[in-house]
Amino acid sequence: MKNTQRLAISLSLTLATLAVFNGCAPATKEAEPTANTDASATETSPAEESVAATPNSEKLPAHQPKFSDDAYWMAALDGNMQVIEMAIKSGTKIDIKNERGHNALHLAAYNGHTEVVKYFLRNDFKVDERDSEGKSALIHAASGDFPETVEVLIAKGADVNLKDETEGFTALMMAAAEGQMKVVEVLLEHGADKTMKDVDGDTAEVFARKNSHFEIADLLADKDKEEDKEETKSE
Repeated sequence: MKNTQRLAISLSLTLATLAVFNGCAPATKEAEPTANTDASATETSPAEESVAATPNSEKLPAHQPKFSDDAYWMAALDGNMQVIEMAIKSGTKIDIKNERGHNALHLAAYNGHTEVVKYFLRNDFKVDERDSEGKSALIHAASGDFPETVEVLIAKGADVNLKDETEGFTALMMAAAEGQMKVVEVLLEHGADKTMKDVDGDTAEVFARKNSHFEIADLLADKDKEEDKEETKSE
């Protein structure tokens, strides 16, 4: 697993139409960057008291066309709550998936938009819903520096040891490969199994060492194995 993993979703959506009404740009605030940055500094947090229990219940006037699905997915990736709510009110299905099987929860989790993740979870998204590769929102969130998002997903029942259905990657493997120490610590605190292996027989520790994240690798190293090494040296 290389660091190109986190580029996959962004690249697949970069070519999509940005926040459009079936081809016409809406008058909204400037979209936030899709780069893997500190989400708390860029996203628009939804007000708890203003979130509708049934987001599709309110529709825009008939003369206002429906948002494109691409606009909705991009808004989720960017953490743009204004566009998300407008798209849903215009008739966009809240749980619609793109061609790679990503729903809005996957996209928001991928870029660490914690408040947006909470919004989708309040609106009945399945926390362990898989994309076309079998990855969950937790696996996507674990690839970035988003321990708060990871905590929220786990608190809502996300399986910390769920494997994807293509390579057998877990959230811990993803975090270790990407050098996300804080996320690794959160996952371990919540019972992530560091002995699990992917289809090639590699553990999270192996991924960390292959990508030169030695501090994480040492944290994940089996204590008994390390003690045996020390005893061998002393002899």
